[in-house]
This record gives sequence, structure tokens and C-alpha cells, in this order.
Amino acid sequence: MSSRRCSTISPQRLTVVPGNHDAYVAAPFLETFAKWAPYLAADEGAFTGLYPNLRVRGPAALIGLSSARPSAPFMAVGSLGRAQLKRLEELLAQTGRRGLLRIVLLHHPPVAGSIIWRKRLTDADPLARVLARQGAGGFRFSALRRRRIPDRTGSGLPAIICTVSRERKANGRCG
Repeated sequence: MSSRRCSTISPQRLTVVPGNHDAYVAAPFLETFAKWAPYLAADEGAFTGLYPNLRVRGPAALIGLSSARPSAPFMAVGSLGRAQLKRLEELLAQTGRRGLLRIVLLHHPPVAGSIIWRKRLTDADPLARVLARQGAGGFRFSALRRRRIPDRTGSGLPAIICTVSRERKANGRCG
């Protein structure tokens, strides 16, 4: 989604999560993520670059993860890392105690083997273990571009999939 189009949508109504396209190479924060800060920020405070982040909308907890990382040429892998997975487990537990419907937002498909190896989430299995322990209401991710899409995550949770390029062509929006 272009920054021009996003600028017409309130950051309260649009949440952006970074993926490999946002970090092909290491670049200064002010030249990259700072431009999207209102759409990346959690409800509490300014965008710090620390993930996961939390946005609560009614009975739903939107939990954004970042799989953005630079990778070698012709690679499009994403990773969450141990620290983000640890914070995710804590955030899932906290929002679960509050009785919120927890929806995890992630660019890369969270299912090991669901996409070609050079475009995979490198820590899909540890993510599945966190989700198996804490649970969530579902996923929303967008990295798949074809219809061979798993209907469940590795954790047994429902997957809500947005194949961005395909849906944008069909109806001008993702959803």
C-alpha cells in the first residue's frame, strides 16, 4: 500500500506491520520506519520500533509482529527473534486475561513449509509453540501470492489471509 494512499486513512483505522520488503538493507530509522510511525505505533505511546505492539479495537486485540530484517540477495526471509517471541507470549497472556479476541498480525506466513524456503519465516516453529501455549483468535498475514494457502496455522489457529496483490487488483482493497 502506498504512503500516499495510507495518508488518506486514519492511523486509528489502519495498522501496518513490517516485513522483508521494509528491510531489504539496513537503513536509518528516520529514512524508513519513522515515515510510517503513526501506522506502526501501539495504542500506548509513540512508535519505538519494539515489537510486538498492541492496538485494542473494541473486543479485539490486534497484536502486530515485525518479521522485517535484511537478507541476502534473492532471499525474502523474515524472522521474529527470541526477544520478540518472549514479549509476544507475555502480551498474549495479558490480553487473554482481559478476555480480548487476540489477532496476530504478521507479514510472513506463520506455517513452516507453506511458502518457498527463501521467503519463509525462519522461526515459524518457535512461534507455533508460543501460540500453542497461549492461544489466539487468529492470524492475518499477507506474504502469499497464490491460492495454495494453508487454512490453519501450525498452532491449529484459524488463519485470515490477505493476498495483497491479488485482492487489490480485484477490489482495490485488502480485506
